[in-house]
Amino acid sequence: MRLFCLTAVSLQKIGQFYTANGICNATGHYYLAAGVTLGPPHHEPAEVMEIRPTPIAEALRMAHAGEISDGTSVLALLLCESKLREIAGH
Repeated sequence: MRLFCLTAVSLQKIGQFYTANGICNATGHYYLAAGVTLGPPHHEPAEVMEIRPTPIAEALRMAHAGEISDGTSVLALLLCESKLREIAGH
């Protein structure tokens, strides 16, 4: 299933991590995408989904403040923090 269509100028692998350590051996592969252009979402008719582009500084603030509940998203943001700050010009 494709949730949304995007294109990126570049992809840099951050790493791979177990997504449910202790429960199963599912592995997630995480990348930092730069120069991303989002297309329209493609999802099941019953799914309700909202894409909210967030400025880099705000996303990092939210990760540090514990305002993001998805652990793998926080991990990816924090592992990429220095590169994201470079991209944002901070």
